[in-house]
Amino acid sequence: MSEEVILHHYHASPYAQKIILALALKGIPFRSLIVPPYPPRKATIPLAGGYRKIPILQIGADIYCDTALILEELERRFPEPSLLPKDQKGNVDGALEFAYRMWCDKHFFPNAVALLPYESLPPVFLSDRAKFSNRSQISVEKAKENRPIARDQVRISLSTINAQLSDGRSFILDTPRPTTADIHAVMCVWFLRTFPDERKRLEDGSYGDVKKVLEWYQRLYGLIGRPSSLGKPITAEEALDVARRVRKGVDAIGKSEPDEVGRQIGGLVVVTPDDTGRVPVVGKLVKLDQAEVVVRVENQELGFETDVHFPRLGFVVVPYSDKTARL
Repeated sequence: MSEEVILHHYHASPYAQKIILALALKGIPFRSLIVPPYPPRKATIPLAGGYRKIPILQIGADIYCDTALILEELERRFPEPSLLPKDQKGNVDGALEFAYRMWCDKHFFPNAVALLPYESLPPVFLSDRAKFSNRSQISVEKAKENRPIARDQVRISLSTINAQLSDGRSFILDTPRPTTADIHAVMCVWFLRTFPDERKRLEDGSYGDVKKVLEWYQRLYGLIGRPSSLGKPITAEEALDVARRVRKGVDAIGKSEPDEVGRQIGGLVVVTPDDTGRVPVVGKLVKLDQAEVVVRVENQELGFETDVHFPRLGFVVVPYSDKTARL
């Protein structure tokens, strides 16, 4: 029971696709808690101490945030089969994995997002995503004007992947099995295919020659079947009950004295994403190293504590004060 994996997500979440693919390719059984595409989200947000991005991964009362950290944790707990790219000596090529993730997450995907059919989306969704992306509002007219530029950038990314696959390889890094490089890249293609206009452009040649990309896409998803059919359903109440009953916790790891930022194991800190969804999470610092920060969140609403895990990269960690809690 302590190893039961619960994925909190919604079906249209592109980043959840990364984790669903990883779970399926590794053969890891998981429970699926479907949440709304925007808050409020019963159980999910309280368990994560207020963090609002999707997906999160729950194992007992340990809550893992951000797909980069979730993928790392899945590799740590379930090392075989590994999804990490390796060099010719069989060593994990962390730099290559990082490079593909940064390219897909910071360039390919944002341009795909710019192709959202904003004019057909409900006002409540637009209002939420404006707040999520640190804007006062989303201008539908400006978004429509910017589409040709975004589409041009997407075309370049698709062409790059198509060229990579043009030598007949099955997967991006010419490996016998998919790696995280495939997972990072295919998320963007999956997302494009959810827009009817962009799916048509992929298939009718408007994006140029992407035949190898489409074959690779079908090959990858052919290994797992329909993503929406994976994961045994679980309710919010059941997920809360798991967190309440199954608790291991993280041993305190890090400096006992304040570091140069003033952070100290056992002290209150504020953890905030540095890009979007900047909702601060306040908790007791129990782990801080070069890869991960873990805070223990005491949630009076739930009546128990959770250990909320974040990657170091992309998150600001500062000592708690009235000012930092509002950042």
